[in-house]
Amino acid sequence: MKASHSKSYGTLSTAAAMVVMGVALQACELTDQAKQAINNALTVESQGGGTVDPPDTQPSCFNQRLVQPEEQIASDVDILFVTDTSGSLDQERAAIADGIDAFVAELPAQTSYRVGVMLAHGDNSTWSGKLYRRSSSNAYVLNSDTMTSAQIRTQLRNNLTGSATDWSTDGGEAGLYSLSYGLTGPRLQSIKQQGFLRDEAALAVVFISDENDICARYPAGVQRVFDPEYLELPAFTQYCGNVTHESTVNLVKSVKGDKPVLISGIVYSDRDHVPSGGENEYGWGYMDAIQYALGIAVNMANGHFDQGLASIGQLVSRSLTLITEITLARPEIDPASIHVYVDGVESTFQYQSLTNVVRLLQPGHAQSIVDVNYCLVPAGGGTGGGCTGVGCGGGIGV
Repeated sequence: MKASHSKSYGTLSTAAAMVVMGVALQACELTDQAKQAINNALTVESQGGGTVDPPDTQPSCFNQRLVQPEEQIASDVDILFVTDTSGSLDQERAAIADGIDAFVAELPAQTSYRVGVMLAHGDNSTWSGKLYRRSSSNAYVLNSDTMTSAQIRTQLRNNLTGSATDWSTDGGEAGLYSLSYGLTGPRLQSIKQQGFLRDEAALAVVFISDENDICARYPAGVQRVFDPEYLELPAFTQYCGNVTHESTVNLVKSVKGDKPVLISGIVYSDRDHVPSGGENEYGWGYMDAIQYALGIAVNMANGHFDQGLASIGQLVSRSLTLITEITLARPEIDPASIHVYVDGVESTFQYQSLTNVVRLLQPGHAQSIVDVNYCLVPAGGGTGGGCTGVGCGGGIGV
């Protein structure tokens, strides 16, 4: 289990670690007593009063158990809209602004919330990585402590619609880059000085786009939608060398530390139902970030932005710092043998053999009991890697 998590996560005790080390020094074929000792050492008892029997294990197989931490209720929430600035999205952005009340309605009473807008621009724009306002009559940070909900809704609509554009990123399609740029160095300090990205606040990031992100990495066999301006590939070369969906999500989590973070997006989230015409495209890059962060995707094709924002508000205010990555205590794992159970139900996961880490794609909820069952590679066998376990993917769709 990851020792870097907070103390509520339940890490191995010194005694448990000694058991693991002792077993590791023995021969590959373990005795029943040794197997029971390591299973006991790797098991965390439920703190919620419920009991779930661990899965049965076969010879040379093990079960690691953990209990998810309790729910955190956020009393301070920041919501950042990172938006594509293509003119084709003006109507959708206005509807999203009008749906902010649904987001607010899901926050606990007395929550202090602040709303900001960042444009998905590259370095040729003065707005890359900065909070944006359409005019001096609008605020950069819309603050519930000093503004009414009507004022916030009106100014958010102004800031989201008719915004500046960025020709170098094909109209403003560099959301991952702009967000990453805004979370480093002087730009991060400037945003904090404006009263946003508060240290004590949970953070919801909402990407808005009807296309891919410039920095998206496409799966094998998938081609970009034709770009008649021929701007996307040069922009990718200029901005995306070190910017990926993984690096962006990891940076957001690093900036927020132990505070709840929700990565979400209002994009075309269904590859089979993207409206024809223009450059409409599945939200490559954005969807990858959402799935990587186990966030929530609102399908732009459905038009139910208020419902989607309500779901985002509910999740970010009650977000859990759930354990999503588990380092297996034994080396030389047979990937085909791994099974993950959450509260007794087999669940999806990813396994990376290079790091010996199981990533939970359905980590459960507060006080959920997670069991990871696995076996050693048979003598003379080899290990594999990549995605396994009841399918792959992640995130929630709305």
